[in-house]
Amino acid sequence: MATQLPQCHGYDYGVACHHQYWERRRGYPSCHSKGVKAPKQQRQWWCSGCLWHFDLLESKESVAWAMSLTMRVTPTKKKKKERLVEENVRKRKRFGDEAQGSRVPLDVSHDEPMTLPNPMVGFNLPIEGFRSGVRWSTLPTQAIGPPYFYYENVALAPKGVWTTILRFLYDIKPEFVDSGFFCAAARKRGYIHNLPVKNRSSLNPLPPKTICEAFPRTKKWWPSWDPRKKLNCIQTSVASSTKLIESIRLALTNNADPPPPTVQNFVLKECRKYNLLWVGRNKVAHLEPNEIELLGFPPDHTRGITRKERYRSLGNSFQVDTVAYHLSVLKELFPHGINVLSLFSGIGGAEVALHKLGIRMKTVLSIEKSKVNRTVLRNWWDEHESGLLIEIDNIKNLTSERIESYVKKFGGFDLVIGGSPCNNIAGSNRYHQWRSHRGCWGCYSTPYGLIQTLEEASVQHPFISYAGSAPGYHRDGLNGEHSYLFYHYVRVLETVKSAMRRL
Repeated sequence: MATQLPQCHGYDYGVACHHQYWERRRGYPSCHSKGVKAPKQQRQWWCSGCLWHFDLLESKESVAWAMSLTMRVTPTKKKKKERLVEENVRKRKRFGDEAQGSRVPLDVSHDEPMTLPNPMVGFNLPIEGFRSGVRWSTLPTQAIGPPYFYYENVALAPKGVWTTILRFLYDIKPEFVDSGFFCAAARKRGYIHNLPVKNRSSLNPLPPKTICEAFPRTKKWWPSWDPRKKLNCIQTSVASSTKLIESIRLALTNNADPPPPTVQNFVLKECRKYNLLWVGRNKVAHLEPNEIELLGFPPDHTRGITRKERYRSLGNSFQVDTVAYHLSVLKELFPHGINVLSLFSGIGGAEVALHKLGIRMKTVLSIEKSKVNRTVLRNWWDEHESGLLIEIDNIKNLTSERIESYVKKFGGFDLVIGGSPCNNIAGSNRYHQWRSHRGCWGCYSTPYGLIQTLEEASVQHPFISYAGSAPGYHRDGLNGEHSYLFYHYVRVLETVKSAMRRL
């Protein structure tokens, strides 16, 4: 239902704005009173500080008109760079001449960020030039097994995160690897483990290394001016992009072949951002779930769950080919099979990797919260494995007493493997949610459905004019709601090691 148009800062908005309370609290005159307008100077000050939470009207015209005003209410005509410089100066004064952002870092307050190798090749790779890795001669004494352990998380984490992870995992040097060296999709991850690094082997046959090798049908339509060979990191969601795909088609159709540089840059930017493939003349499309499965999982691995759930599960999983390369050393160490404690199992990336390596799994104790993911893993296990699969739905339920009993029952675990959720660490692999002025999660309701951001609105509905960035979300590191589960990984690993020493 349409909202009555208020008088807001001297502009007639087609929106309902909720910052009147803050105007009164800070002593500024209300701009929402009938026919009353605050002085021009105060109007400009408040427009620069508001965080809007729009309740859009029904008609297209009202939506377009309201959104286009976001550019008109900017306090000055200064360039964006100048405003950022001024903001940075204020923050430096506030934080003692240290550019720490709007709040102090979590985890480790003054640690330097982890230096990431370039390229991310780990200790060694199965290609010429990267066969001899660099690693210390011996592991720290407390890190030596049993059991072997393997932990994964995103490489590009906020400041201090990897330093904290190292401190809790025996100060072992992380192995940073880009999965683009193993398959057709780039995925930068860090791995901490106590596995041997010599005598590793790749899966046979080797997986496709480029987009056209993985998806041969795209080669026919691939334009010469698109230089992409690898996909970017697989996302956990695919937003509705009918308008975007149509705008790309029209931009190419209305120009010569090859199109001018401005059109090429626009198309390439969107294709890289959303991992779009060429499926026809001037036609691009998103990866389908069954196509993502080809990048490591067996065909139809996630079939049977909803499309949305398939994207989320595949985006959060291990990259099977990379993990299999690291775990390949276990085949000679455990010729008769292994017992595995799989934490945050997801859809079974580790289990699939061990299966592809020909390593028999006698017992797998799987900890996974998602019922959907547990169903996928169970279906795959019943079809491919004959060992015992035990599933627990919450790592908090894996108490020390239960760990002790499982260690005694199975004679210990040979491998503890997992990657704690990265929701509060990664910035790209999840929905971008924006905070409103009152601290709630911001979203916008339009006559055409719910949208997460103003930018998404401009993609889905071109008549909406997007006039700048909305307030950002925070990556809370290991103190986040989900990523703090890393500490449970450490707790379980220490309990297993302690219990196995007493055997």
